[in-house]
Amino acid sequence: MGATKELVLLALPKNYLVDATLERLGTSFLDLYNSKIGDDVREFLAVIFFEELIEPETGRQRNLKELRSLYYRDKFKRTKKNWHSALIKSINKTSKNPKELMAEVKFIREGIEKGFIDLANNYHVTDIKDLIADRLSEVDKWVNDDTKLLSDYKYIKDKTKNQIKNTLKIDSIITVTSLVIEEFGGDFNRIVKEVNDLFSELPLPGKTGRTKFMDFHEDLAVENSVTAEIYEDGNLSIRTLLGKTLIEEKNSIALTPMDYEIFNFILSRRDYEFVEKQKIYVDIGDIVKNMYSSRGVKEYKRIRERLEKLKHLSFDIKADDGKKYIFDLFDHITYLDEAETKAEIKINEFMHQRYIDNQVTKIYSDKIQNFQLELSENIVFILQKERFAKNSLLDDSIDRKKGIAYPLAFFTRRLRLPTRKKDALTKVENSLHELVDNQVTIKSFRRVNDVFHIEFLPITEHEAEDLIDAKHQKVLFLET
Repeated sequence: MGATKELVLLALPKNYLVDATLERLGTSFLDLYNSKIGDDVREFLAVIFFEELIEPETGRQRNLKELRSLYYRDKFKRTKKNWHSALIKSINKTSKNPKELMAEVKFIREGIEKGFIDLANNYHVTDIKDLIADRLSEVDKWVNDDTKLLSDYKYIKDKTKNQIKNTLKIDSIITVTSLVIEEFGGDFNRIVKEVNDLFSELPLPGKTGRTKFMDFHEDLAVENSVTAEIYEDGNLSIRTLLGKTLIEEKNSIALTPMDYEIFNFILSRRDYEFVEKQKIYVDIGDIVKNMYSSRGVKEYKRIRERLEKLKHLSFDIKADDGKKYIFDLFDHITYLDEAETKAEIKINEFMHQRYIDNQVTKIYSDKIQNFQLELSENIVFILQKERFAKNSLLDDSIDRKKGIAYPLAFFTRRLRLPTRKKDALTKVENSLHELVDNQVTIKSFRRVNDVFHIEFLPITEHEAEDLIDAKHQKVLFLET
């Protein structure tokens, strides 16, 4: 057996999955678990999810549609039919210690003999045969109703502890896979959205709207590149570089928010190969599905063009603190099939290290899915990072109810806002209202002149584990 290695991966948002799954399963599932199993139900579900949803060899998500189909066919439906068949066979068997239906029949017969049960009044039947027929009909309906879980079986409490535990596992897998398929397209990477802190901290081109480059200047300092734009604000300088081959046949090139979305989507696919070799394997169809409502040849072509653009994109940044960063996003893109539908993408070492060090900010995606304003998603990640940082400070001088002051300059150093102060203030204020309305990151705010006093929402324990503590989660696997 080889040595173990610790790898930092995009963590499974176990608390979100556990909470949402328990809500779908309902109180009867929880009551059965507590009465028959008794251990921590959250830990029970979390272990199942890690074991069943993740490939241990690669750290990648299993195909949830295939997993659900397997459990439905080979475990869920088969168990229902087996239990129904066994119940029918039990009617003609003689046993000193009958189970399930025949145990109920024995109890009723004894009750009739002792005078405390009346079939007509208590069970609305005239004889035991009618009672048995009613029970079999009830179980038959359960067998054929896919909305009814295994744990809804009428005689589930008569099963052994191991049978009940396995039943609860099957119900959990059916429920969680259905949940992720229906609400997140079968991709639990979409439950949590993350953005590299460097992207949220800097006013990069194309982040808040379309930035068009038309005037290119050859850059002698960087081989095979041209300067597309120089953005300066005080001590901050951002030089955007593009590869010469990209602009040879183009009069203009634009960066848009979709380019950053594509980059974020690709990084959400990282696994063990990413940690060890900086490589991520993606299906172009998955990117198309995530970015467009249709999935035609035109959309595939557009994604490949955007990937080519990202491959040739570089930044030369001098930050306010004097630090200087020069980096690409991708080192190479290699298509693995003739149709160019599957790709190996090697992430630049600088960006790779930022993800290894977990210099990212995370948020539950369903909290931001109803945003209407283009600026709101950028602002929510900026403030989410602040929220996590401020709540971790043991500083009694901070009166969180009064809010923490953020001048307009705080936002203009991170976003490209209108140069007219009034317009910039309006844009920020409108987005902050949208955050409050959606109950995400901030609880309230008030503006005094050009300063925003922001009260952050408290961080829940489950949120901290999924979005903050997940940064420190390690994954153990065996070296072969």
